[in-house]
Amino acid sequence: MQKLNITKRPGQIKGSIASRPELHGDDVIGALTVSIGGILLFPKDLIAMYNDEDAHSRLFKKTDAGLVPAFPGTLLILTEIFKGAKVTLTTDDMEKPLILKPATVKDIELEAQDAGGHVVMSCKVLGAPSDDAGVNPLHMLNKKCRIAILNGALASKEANENQGELPLDEGGPGPEEEETAAEREEREATAAATGDEPESAMSRKIRGSEVKKKRAARKNVH
Repeated sequence: MQKLNITKRPGQIKGSIASRPELHGDDVIGALTVSIGGILLFPKDLIAMYNDEDAHSRLFKKTDAGLVPAFPGTLLILTEIFKGAKVTLTTDDMEKPLILKPATVKDIELEAQDAGGHVVMSCKVLGAPSDDAGVNPLHMLNKKCRIAILNGALASKEANENQGELPLDEGGPGPEEEETAAEREEREATAAATGDEPESAMSRKIRGSEVKKKRAARKNVH
């Protein structure tokens, strides 16, 4: 099962925190949407997010200098949404943390860094603070923070699948929409000849980004 569990990590709260109404049973309460970036992920985090033991290794290749991104400049934008999490946010000048529970984590973006096998995540956290939070979220804007996300569970898989493949880079079409018929035929023929197993979701996302790069290169030539 795909889970989102991230122990306390450094992060960066971005320049906007939106407030909105949220329905809790019969009550409408004030909730927040917080954008956070710069969250360092470890291999075990990616493995849990994708429920795939190779989720981290597919993003990197080994060289004499160590691990480097296999697809430099690729930004993975996930359509997966994790719900029911407990999210804890603190900054250095806060006397007590801001806790959002239950919280939803969405709009997740992953970027492989240039060295060390590091992956950095950005996301949006949606949730309502407790009544006794005693925290003014506006004081958190643009500040470095520490974030923990615990027990995030993947939202309805069926609903996610109806959204199609994960978009890449700037949220463009998924891999199958980017492939031409010839490119798809070549890929399927290669898989049949080599006996490759069906590719995973991670592989489809990475392949989609490479298809986009190839098409962009062809346009530049013309």
